[in-house]
Amino acid sequence: MGASGPINALDVTYKLSVNMASLQFDNATGNLTAASRDELEVTIIHEMTHAMMDEALTNGMMGYTGNGQFQPGARFPMWFIEGMAQASAGGCFNGNDWVNGGLGITPSTSTAAITNILSTGNNRLSTADGGSGMAQYGTGYLACMYLGNLAGGGGAVNASKVASGLDKIMSEIKGGTSMEDALKKYTKYQSLSDFENNFANDAASFVHNLVTAVGNGSGGLVCGLATSSGFLPDRNLSVSLFELNTSSSVVSNAYPSDHPVLAGGTRAGAGSAGPGGGGEPDP
Repeated sequence: MGASGPINALDVTYKLSVNMASLQFDNATGNLTAASRDELEVTIIHEMTHAMMDEALTNGMMGYTGNGQFQPGARFPMWFIEGMAQASAGGCFNGNDWVNGGLGITPSTSTAAITNILSTGNNRLSTADGGSGMAQYGTGYLACMYLGNLAGGGGAVNASKVASGLDKIMSEIKGGTSMEDALKKYTKYQSLSDFENNFANDAASFVHNLVTAVGNGSGGLVCGLATSSGFLPDRNLSVSLFELNTSSSVVSNAYPSDHPVLAGGTRAGAGSAGPGGGGEPDP
C-alpha cells in the first residue's frame, strides 16, 4: 500500500503478487498439489487481511495524522499489523510456522519457559522500531490472539471468542478511536507500552492453552484453530469474479466524493470515523 501527492490527490494502491516458482503442480492433472494449494490459500488470507485493514483502518495503517501529514510514529506497531494477518491465516501453519518452529513454543513448553521466550531479545514486542520478524509474525500473532481473547471475555480459548474480541477492537479503531484507547476500553491495560511490557508474563498461560488447542492445526481464525489443510472452500463458479485488463498495468477505482478514505484512529491518536462508523456505545 502506498500514498503520494497532496491530500486531495491521494493514491491508495493494493497489489497481491504470487511467486509461481514457489508453487508445485501435479504433472498428471496440471492442478496445484494439495500442499501448494494450502500455502497459497493461507497467503491469500494473510494478505487480504492486510488489504482489509488498509481499507478500513487507513489512518493507522498509513500513519496519517491530519493536515496532509504522514508520521511513521502514528502507524500501528508492526507486531499488530502482521500479527492480525497471522491471526486470520494461522501463526502455526506448517509452511509458515513462527510459533512452534520459530519461537519454539509447543504444548509441552511450560508457562515459565513461554514467559522467558517471549521476553527475550528479538522475540519481544516492540513499538519503537517495529521489532524483528520473529516479534512481528510470531509474538505478534500470539499478542493479537491474546488481545482478542481478553476483549472477547477471557477464559477458555476458542476461535469464535477471539474473533469476536478482535472485531470489537477493530470496530472501535474504525470508529475513530486510537489503538491505545481501544486496548484500554476492552482490556486491563492502560497504555500500549503497558501491554507490551507485561505481555510475556501475563499471557503465558493463555499461550500454552492456545498452542494446546491448536495442536497440529494452523491456529487461524478464518478456518478454525485446529484446521491443518483445506483452508478455503471449493466453489464451482459460473460467474467471472475478475476480468484481466491487458491494456493497463493498474486500474483506477475512484472513491465517491463523500467516502471517508482517510479514517480510523492511529496508534495513539483519534481520527474520523470510517464508513458506517464503528465501535460500540459506552454503557
